[in-house]
Amino acid sequence: MDLSMMKTLKYIDCPATCFFRSGTAYSTRGGLYKLLPSSLEELTIRFEYWYGLECWGDAVSNYGDDDSAEFLWLVELASNKTEYNPQLKVLRLEDCDMTEMDNEEPRVGPWDPPLIVAETLGKAEIHFTASVALRPSA
Repeated sequence: MDLSMMKTLKYIDCPATCFFRSGTAYSTRGGLYKLLPSSLEELTIRFEYWYGLECWGDAVSNYGDDDSAEFLWLVELASNKTEYNPQLKVLRLEDCDMTEMDNEEPRVGPWDPPLIVAETLGKAEIHFTASVALRPSA
């Protein structure tokens, strides 16, 4: 969904499928910054159980800086802030909490992003929080 033509939209809270095709590789997440209005101040993206913040089967916490290509769309968003989204101050990413479906304790926790993501968002002065679905320990 392209919202770039909106002139006064300040807050977006939507499912990831509004911007990303469900079930596709992370490469399709690039260019998000071009779809957002320049007036945007806060963005919350809610990921679904089958289409989470992580795109592949490994737990997010297992990714190191060398394997952070999956999250370069976040670096791209921060790097293009000045030109495309100069008002963006808050970015929240939230994985689905499946507790409603299975009546278990919450299985969502904070995510510590790869260093390149954290540094780039920090330099762009974007307050970033993310929660991910926690995988059961083996």
